[in-house]
Amino acid sequence: MRMNVGSEFDVVTISFDPRETPAMAASAKRTALKRYGRGESANGWHFLTGEQNSIEKLTAAVGFRYQYDPINGQYAHPSTLIVITPDGRVSRYLPGVEFPARDLRLSVVEASDGGIATISDHITLLCYAYNPHTGRYNMAVQRIIRVAGLFTVSAIVGAMVIMLRHDRLRRATQVEEKTNGT
Repeated sequence: MRMNVGSEFDVVTISFDPRETPAMAASAKRTALKRYGRGESANGWHFLTGEQNSIEKLTAAVGFRYQYDPINGQYAHPSTLIVITPDGRVSRYLPGVEFPARDLRLSVVEASDGGIATISDHITLLCYAYNPHTGRYNMAVQRIIRVAGLFTVSAIVGAMVIMLRHDRLRRATQVEEKTNGT
């Protein structure tokens, strides 16, 4: 992905296990930053821990569900990336543990309301639509056909306008030649 954590967007990784400590979060951050390979991103990637009450409020607010399994001593939860808008609204849920760079970039661009979008991103968003059932961006065939149809009609209308102007100019020149010749 061409965008960088910390400059175009921030990442907040939140532990929902109240037993995890800030020291554990700091260790996880170091590991994640090493794997990410872009050291300048440290200020834009936050690893947070909290108390049970705060964790429950936050996860409920973003619609993330989990359950502690006392038999295994672990939490059962879906693997999901939740994309949040700058004003704190959930923009997109991306299920899974691996995210195609295109899907991640488009999700971040959409969440930013185009604030960090390039012209290429705007064109790509015209051609792709998010599918909430798969959690991926798919080619929006109907949208592409509409855009292509609009382009075709515009090209035809433009060509007709040019031809009509050319024809009027030609007629005006012929009338002027006849007037000057007579």
